[in-house]
Amino acid sequence: MHNEVLTQTKVQHSGISDFGDPNRRQSVFRKIDIENLNGNIVELTLWDEMARHFEQADLQNMKQPIIIAVSSCHVNKYRDFQLSTTSATYYYLNPKISKAEESRDLCKAKHQDNPPLIICKFPHKDVQQEKMRNRFSLKTIMEQNPNSYKGTRFTIEATILDINTSRDWYYISCHKCNKAAVNQGENYICLDHGLQPGPFFRYKFKGYITDNTATAPLTFFTPAADKITGHSCAELVAKYTPSDPKKIPTEILKTQGTSAIFQARLNNVGNITDLTLDVFLRRTSSAASTTTTQLMQDPATTEKGKDQLIPEQQNKETPPPSHAITTERTKDQEEDNTSHTKSAKRALFQLPPDTPKKQKGD
Repeated sequence: MHNEVLTQTKVQHSGISDFGDPNRRQSVFRKIDIENLNGNIVELTLWDEMARHFEQADLQNMKQPIIIAVSSCHVNKYRDFQLSTTSATYYYLNPKISKAEESRDLCKAKHQDNPPLIICKFPHKDVQQEKMRNRFSLKTIMEQNPNSYKGTRFTIEATILDINTSRDWYYISCHKCNKAAVNQGENYICLDHGLQPGPFFRYKFKGYITDNTATAPLTFFTPAADKITGHSCAELVAKYTPSDPKKIPTEILKTQGTSAIFQARLNNVGNITDLTLDVFLRRTSSAASTTTTQLMQDPATTEKGKDQLIPEQQNKETPPPSHAITTERTKDQEEDNTSHTKSAKRALFQLPPDTPKKQKGD
């Protein structure tokens, strides 16, 4: 692949991951999702120095939507097509070429009313940072296309408004996967993993959450639901034996009114868009939930309820480091840096910055 321009209608990237034997040469890599105007997504894998320096790119403050041009990649196919960098690969964020500007104009026209979100796929080690990762209002999240955010965890601060009492609250699953186990006589069978050692009970109940911008359906699963109810699913099944899957236990109904920070994925169920709970971070007060929601919304918007909006992504530009990438720069930056332009060539062997140079005779 040579100098192909790809329109990135959203930015999703993973954290740096280690690869290889730690006692020998160890590489690092980072995965980036690139989406074109037709909604097709291809995964780009950056290795070593490119993976490290991509983290320094200030994507949030760059001109949106971000256009990426990648040169000299390997094309592989594992389930879907994937791009992998080579020693000759360079990538350019918001390059100053006509095709990039044309792609940006087309993307803006397509997403005029619903601009793409800046997404971070990797979890933060710091708990406080993790609570803010991919944090948006419910209204913003529910306006997105689930196909463009597959596997993305959104962070939401909301209140459990209601529990659906017309649906089952648990199911019997496989011990190795989350799929339902089929009852055959006295045995339970998983279509993927065969005969099961016994019934394994998992939560699966539905409810609704709200954050004063919108109300959305949320499906609660084990193990996140265990933290919310304070009980494992097996405990409640044993407590209410013989248990009725359609009779919601008091312990679940008591979660109504609970304000908390959730992490959930966006899904399509037929023609309905809903959320699936992945992580329950912590309980919050309803006052704190309301305050956070208001801070996320546009200060100029005074109308309450579902019609409130959050600010659009900023259009400021802050170029990432020049090493291995080229980004769009402002006119003033170009003038200031004209006299300081450096060659793109690098020495084959470089000393660490803090290493003193050897003197003659040493």
